[in-house]
Amino acid sequence: MVGYGWSGRGDAIGEVEFMRLAAGPDGVPVYFATPSGAATVGFRLAHMEANAATFENPAHDFPQRISYRRTGDVLVATVSAIDGSHAMSWTYRRR
Repeated sequence: MVGYGWSGRGDAIGEVEFMRLAAGPDGVPVYFATPSGAATVGFRLAHMEANAATFENPAHDFPQRISYRRTGDVLVATVSAIDGSHAMSWTYRRR
């Protein structure tokens, strides 16, 4: 699965990120992120529920954890350190 996202203000795009979800060598899903032209970093699936998934890479500087949780038409994406500190979240609503 492949996707991308961007952020900015008005007509100015500040950041672009390409994302890919693929099976790792052991079959466990890996979330690959390539933010604003930086090197691609992989985050291995660490936990999954019916409406949530958490990917981790403790060797990466930041973020080390990326999680998604969906409740109805709302998706919350959170990045943090491996211990959950320095968390930042974004909320997306389906229209």
